[in-house]
Amino acid sequence: MGDKKNTMSGKTKKRNPEELLEKTLLQNRYQIEGVIRKSGLTITYSAFDQFRNTKIWIKELYPKKIVKRNVSVSEEVTCELVYHEALFEHLKEVFVKKAKAMIKVYPVDGINNVLTVFSEHGTEYAVLELAEGTPFSDYLQRRTTKRMTLQEAVFYLNPISEALSKLHETGVIHGRISLDSFLITKEKKLVLMDFLEPFEAITQDAKKDFLKLNEAYSPVELFMKEGKTGTATDVYSFAAVLYRCITACEPPKFYEWADHADQIKTPWELKVPLLETQSKTIMKAMASYYGDRFVSMKDFMEELAVEEFVEEPSKIAWYQLPINFLDGKKIKRKYQLFSAICIAVLVLFFLPKIVTAIGSFDLTYFYYKFEKASVYEKCEMLDLLTDTEKKEFTNNYELMTDENKPEIKYFNLITKKMVGRKTFEQMNEKSKFLEIDYRENDKVVVIYYSKDEIKTIQIDLEQEGSSYVVLTTITQNGEQISSKEEKVDENSSTEK
Repeated sequence: MGDKKNTMSGKTKKRNPEELLEKTLLQNRYQIEGVIRKSGLTITYSAFDQFRNTKIWIKELYPKKIVKRNVSVSEEVTCELVYHEALFEHLKEVFVKKAKAMIKVYPVDGINNVLTVFSEHGTEYAVLELAEGTPFSDYLQRRTTKRMTLQEAVFYLNPISEALSKLHETGVIHGRISLDSFLITKEKKLVLMDFLEPFEAITQDAKKDFLKLNEAYSPVELFMKEGKTGTATDVYSFAAVLYRCITACEPPKFYEWADHADQIKTPWELKVPLLETQSKTIMKAMASYYGDRFVSMKDFMEELAVEEFVEEPSKIAWYQLPINFLDGKKIKRKYQLFSAICIAVLVLFFLPKIVTAIGSFDLTYFYYKFEKASVYEKCEMLDLLTDTEKKEFTNNYELMTDENKPEIKYFNLITKKMVGRKTFEQMNEKSKFLEIDYRENDKVVVIYYSKDEIKTIQIDLEQEGSSYVVLTTITQNGEQISSKEEKVDENSSTEK
């Protein structure tokens, strides 16, 4: 179910000690005025921005099942149990990541945009634009004609589909769209609310404890243990809202698709004035299986194709649509398919070459920097390599086994290329090579090979304070001529 509203009755409502008090000041700027909406993961407050002198909303991350607060004592949010702290931190990360992604695409029409995000009282807060209007569900109930025409419904919902498309491109999934998620303004424009719910951080087993999902608008993957969520999750819920608008019937619940699929009525069967193909498009968007739906809002709205033969709602009746409309759509799809195949062939042909070129550049650049670096800088570079970079640039003996023992690699300092053992032995007398080996116990061995000299640098990556222990040995014609152990730090000489 969508977020609950904080309604007032004739009696004074007893204050919830978990909610921030009125006139609480956040960031020494945002003054709390009251609670607007609540979910299992967040609390949304009305507030006043004293700096901009305007009303706003504040969304607070407050996963009620794992945190606690008593505002009569402190505004600090703490975990009920120690083992909840990791989950709370993950929820914070997802909340902030979503907020920052939405800030990057500001402004987006059709939603109450995120203005900024900040940390305070042990949790995260997002500042949202003020959203004013009537609940869309109330508006539909009060209409004289309970059903909207398809053209009218699309007129209202199209800005929302465009907003979702824009947010999907940034990786933001709403995940909980329902009829209760919308307000309709005085200008008859819809506003989609309830973003920033970090449901992705919750395991399927725990979702029932945090989320109150509206079964009529939530696809099956939100209830499955291994359910995949993504853009098609929002497509389903959006199509379910559209279904409700044009049929005046509650959309089928997710379990009805499995138990009573033959009894589910399509818009066409409910005598909604639209093309049968459009009815099938809506039902495809509401398909039970994630992979059977449209993968994007754009694909869904294009397939619905209302805007291709009507400019304003209710101008042309459904039976007046052009006969050759579907044929035109088929031709368009064929051209799109042909273009997609051509692009795929080009990608398959050129991608391996591009990847190889990029990988070669990274390798050469690493060794270029390594040669120019001081001893301390070399130690830092080796200390900061990722496992993937170790595998690509060096010989990582820590990961080698008897069953998996790749060929030892040497970097040719003249040709700037990585070679194998055989090439190294053939060219050792004529060229210069560098070998980097990661050994056990955080040891790294760096070996420079030239015609008559071998220089070995053994580095202990287990720092003593801010320094590294380095042992340098030089051998000429098989005879060791020097050996020196030292500690190096950022203040050491720039010797290479």
